[in-house]
Amino acid sequence: MGEGQRAGTGRTWAGGVLVATAGVLFVVVGVLVWLVIRSPAPAGAGTGSARGAMALEAVLDAGERYLREGDAGKAAAVLSEGVRDYSQSQALRLSYAKVLVSLRRFAEAYEQYEKALAIGPREPGIEFAAGGVASEAGLRERALEHYAAAVAGEPGNARYAMFLGQAQMQAGDLPAATGSLLRATRLEPDLAIAWGTLAEVALRQNRSELAIQHIARARALEPNLLAWRIIEARARKRLGDPRGALMLLDGLDPPELYEPPVRRIMVEAYGMLGRTADAARYLGSAADADRTDGQLAYEAAVWARRAGDEGGSRELARRAVTLGNERARSLLEEKPGG
Repeated sequence: MGEGQRAGTGRTWAGGVLVATAGVLFVVVGVLVWLVIRSPAPAGAGTGSARGAMALEAVLDAGERYLREGDAGKAAAVLSEGVRDYSQSQALRLSYAKVLVSLRRFAEAYEQYEKALAIGPREPGIEFAAGGVASEAGLRERALEHYAAAVAGEPGNARYAMFLGQAQMQAGDLPAATGSLLRATRLEPDLAIAWGTLAEVALRQNRSELAIQHIARARALEPNLLAWRIIEARARKRLGDPRGALMLLDGLDPPELYEPPVRRIMVEAYGMLGRTADAARYLGSAADADRTDGQLAYEAAVWARRAGDEGGSRELARRAVTLGNERARSLLEEKPGG
């Protein structure tokens, strides 16, 4: 990417950023975009235009230097003072926003993006960056507006279309999301995340067969990404193929084998097949791998009891209670076989 489109990273896992929404896992890309554009000082800045430009340049350089040195707090202080003196410098607003993002002060960073866009120019890269920061700040409608503006300004950019599609999916506008994501795949056929997000959209529309078609494209491009296996397993389970779902997941190694979305699918698939003992063994292994999770210990205790393993169930229930899960106490109070 160029100077105006260097993407930062969010929470990364297996090469992508995984976001759980309403118990459903889907994939997005890190959306924090660093954008620093040099612009001249406003007329009349300082005691003369040349002197003002030099002073503005010095503020920008100081902010960037402090940020490179790992002192984002000092960078923020310098740039905050700078935007008071040079309020009409887009470059300074964008540099300050960058520092605020590094401090995870997303609402304040978005305010700087708004002011930078009001100053102009309203370049697609700035709109895209503003959309990412608006999303992090929880301003989903504003994020949609900025992504749409980025697409309108640069219609041939597949990444912009993809982010717009993801934002539309999160907003529940699935037909619009499908259109934006298909546009992204036409512009960049090897963009795996666009195919993966299309599969997620299809699942939300209860079109499981279409989801499998889309996820096959994503898996062909990124065969080792866990998120794609999860989406395909969910689709196969919905199509009444729990064995197919298990085949996709039960060969994973820990810790991926015990990740919450994997665990949910595995247990449901075992349940559909009536393999209660297998579900109990699997959850018991997951609970042993993480002895700090009281809810997991409780779930393992419940399935152990269903499988007829009273001793194992009580042991797991005691662990769950020790870890603060009071629901597990009822398992200890029940009589064996009750």
